[in-house]
Amino acid sequence: MSCSNDKYLRNDKTCQSNEELNGTCLRILADGSGCGICHKGYYRNGKGCSKCGKECLTCNQKDKCIKCGEGYFMSSTGICKSTTTIKGCKGEIDKEYGCRECLTGYYLINKECSKCGNKCITCLNEKECNKCEEEYIIINKECIHYSNINKCKETKNNKCSKCSFWYGINEEGTKCNKEIVWWMIMIIIIIILIIIIIIIIIIIIMINYIIKRKEKKEQEKTTTIFKISQSNIKFITLGDGIITNKKEIEIGEGEEIEVNKEIRELICIGNEKKEKKKIQISSKEENEKYSIRTNPNIITIEGGYACEFEIFITIKCTTKIKEQIMIISKTLNKTQEEIIKSISIKGETQISTRLDPDEIKEEHKIGEGSFGIVYIGEFRGSQVAIKKMKQIDKDENKMKEFEKEVMMLDKFRSEYIIHFYGAVFIPNKICMVTEYAKYGSIQDLINKRTNTEIPNKIRIKFMIDGAKGISYLHSNGIIHRDIKPDNFLVVTLDDNIGVNCKLTDFGSSRNINMMMTNMTFTKGIGSPIYMAPEVLKREHYKMESDIYSYSITMLQIITWQDPFPKTLYPHPWDIANTISTGKRPKIIQEVKEDIKEIIEKTWKQEPKERIRIEEVVRMLESIENKE
Repeated sequence: MSCSNDKYLRNDKTCQSNEELNGTCLRILADGSGCGICHKGYYRNGKGCSKCGKECLTCNQKDKCIKCGEGYFMSSTGICKSTTTIKGCKGEIDKEYGCRECLTGYYLINKECSKCGNKCITCLNEKECNKCEEEYIIINKECIHYSNINKCKETKNNKCSKCSFWYGINEEGTKCNKEIVWWMIMIIIIIILIIIIIIIIIIIIMINYIIKRKEKKEQEKTTTIFKISQSNIKFITLGDGIITNKKEIEIGEGEEIEVNKEIRELICIGNEKKEKKKIQISSKEENEKYSIRTNPNIITIEGGYACEFEIFITIKCTTKIKEQIMIISKTLNKTQEEIIKSISIKGETQISTRLDPDEIKEEHKIGEGSFGIVYIGEFRGSQVAIKKMKQIDKDENKMKEFEKEVMMLDKFRSEYIIHFYGAVFIPNKICMVTEYAKYGSIQDLINKRTNTEIPNKIRIKFMIDGAKGISYLHSNGIIHRDIKPDNFLVVTLDDNIGVNCKLTDFGSSRNINMMMTNMTFTKGIGSPIYMAPEVLKREHYKMESDIYSYSITMLQIITWQDPFPKTLYPHPWDIANTISTGKRPKIIQEVKEDIKEIIEKTWKQEPKERIRIEEVVRMLESIENKE
């Protein structure tokens, strides 16, 4: 079925005039058979145009909008909805995109706004809250009032910010867990400690008070305090209210003072002022030659009173003293004025072996060993040997050994023993002063001079002098323990002089038994050359052991040779083995019969079979008289 050119076929199959399309059709079809494009607000219905619904700006069917009209927007389902149906939208509603941003308390979903859950300010959806109102906590994305959280007291930023005491907030801020409040425990501990410290301080103060009261009572028993006006003592004014009964203390009342013994002197010191004064006596500076102590050490004296002080002086070496000591007073008032006055002390000691270091003059070094350094020097006009000890004052045991040796040296005086002048005991100056032997030891002579330079007569004299030195020690119950050519010092080579050599260091080897406990024989320590067979067997050292050592020494003096040459005895233990088995140096065959007899009688294997040192002296003197 078709219509004429000025008409179009409607959907109800009737022909309609094209004039009816005026106002609804934008463009007529080329053949005039209807509308090609309709105006806005109309859609093609067959070949004609029908009006869109009121909500559509353009449409392709009555209820199928392409664009929405004013007051409407395109919903997510493609239907134009009235903007009045959207609640909670912030700003204008776009026709195409709907609501772009929602107000607080709403969330955006499908171009529209929906209300968040209860007490929720911002959320992702109805069940997922991002921020709640004040006093609410987000738990499982829901808003819960803090009062519903056990022990929670305050909130901040939708989290519990404060819990009840003894409770702490968990990491998420959603719970209050029971926990130990360490800071409170620390405070309690600190308070307890403070209380304990206060109690201790109070106890200490009380104890000090009791001790001071006790000391004061004890001091009153031993200290004499008297009223100046009621005393017949003549006082001398020192000035500033300080008076004394003497301006000079003469130690020992003019008598020579015993060295290293405490001497007691008395002096009275008074206070003429009205104020109390605290008074003590002190040396001006620390003196290494003497020490002073007083009783009382310090005392408070009221005005018009005086105190009797005991001054205890110990002089540590042979010397003369003329020094100033201080009387220090401090006024017990607001000024706390300190005044120093001085009095002099003087005295002279007895001659002793505790020497004044200022009397010893060192000249130059002549030797050095592990024990210390030996200097040649001068003491009271005599040429002496000064043996300075190495850091002995820092070793208590070495210092005791040194003191024992000095005491022993001090006991013996013999022309056949090197003279001992004394020793210095002052720290950093410790030394021993002995007679100087310009030729050194017999061993030194053997090393430096040939046997032709030292006549046989002098060598026999060396042996006689050495035997007499040993005899002197043995008669006084002393075992030398280190007899050898090194320990006989040559003072002269003149055969007309009474004594040619002297024994020395008779206290230096007292620990030889301890040394033998560890038989190493290294570096000359514990060399067995002069050791008796019984010593090599680690038996007790006897006087007969000295006799054996002297037999080897005599052999070395008379032959002027080493009795155990290294060509025959390359190792120390070779010597020890030879002696222990009863064998003796072969060089004895070169010795004259009379001296050979003496040597053989002194080196017997059994100690009891050896002759005494007095017999050695007698036999040697007999030989000397024949020369």
